[in-house]
Amino acid sequence: MDLHQLGTFVAVAETHGFSSAGQVLGLTQSAVSAQISSLERHLGVRLFDRTTRSVVLTDAGTTLLPYARQLLNLSDTVSSLVSGGGNRPALRLGITAEQADRFLPEILRRFTALHPEVGVQIDCSVSSVLADKLAAGLLDVALTIRHRDSLPGETIDIEDLVWIGHPQIKWDRDQPLPIAANPEGCIHRANAIDALARAGIDWTVRYVSDSAAAVNATVAAGLAVAVKARRSIPAGLVDVGEAFELPAMAPVTVDLHRAPTAVAQAADDLARVVREVCGRRSVLAT
Repeated sequence: MDLHQLGTFVAVAETHGFSSAGQVLGLTQSAVSAQISSLERHLGVRLFDRTTRSVVLTDAGTTLLPYARQLLNLSDTVSSLVSGGGNRPALRLGITAEQADRFLPEILRRFTALHPEVGVQIDCSVSSVLADKLAAGLLDVALTIRHRDSLPGETIDIEDLVWIGHPQIKWDRDQPLPIAANPEGCIHRANAIDALARAGIDWTVRYVSDSAAAVNATVAAGLAVAVKARRSIPAGLVDVGEAFELPAMAPVTVDLHRAPTAVAQAADDLARVVREVCGRRSVLAT
């Protein structure tokens, strides 16, 4: 059997659609359909029952799915063994800079203990960029903040957002509130600006960086305030929302994504480690 067709079959099964599978694989819907049709002709069975509203595995498709995953996993393993240590396999992990600053060392420590032979390519971008890369099939596992237009993943946390600043920062309320933030596309930035606008507070984004360290350094210098998840307040900085009478912001949803095409056991383990390190028990229990 053609491994590319099996990979497409797994993607359709796990995304429950030809169009969604095409987005993950970077293929058109017609190309996905052609690959599935070719696989069905080769096997002599229908693998999916298709309607205008749903794509559901047939009994034959349900039987094939675990074996397809095993074959793809075996292919990855053989490639790894043949290519040698110089070309060891790597998983592609997407994570925001703020989450990386807090969680990445523990994620990598635990994952490497499980799979010392597997490398990890780390992409630190804002969540909107990570969502686009995930849809394009450029990431295997991603930890994102849910956006209105993004595909939801597995919810592993609901985070409260707070205004942070240096303990000695001063703000003249006759002047716009100075903000340090990520570039446009960051949900924290959008929530902050929306809350200030609704409260009628003038503001200015004075410092912009996609580096969490740079934003934190600006705030630590007492030059601006920033928005962080409550459990990610850097050492030496404090919640200034109440003191400055700043408006509350809507909480954000943290989503874990695992690309359907990442079929290796290592991808399952990386997703599990991210869930264990970054998730909250109260969310996981709901």
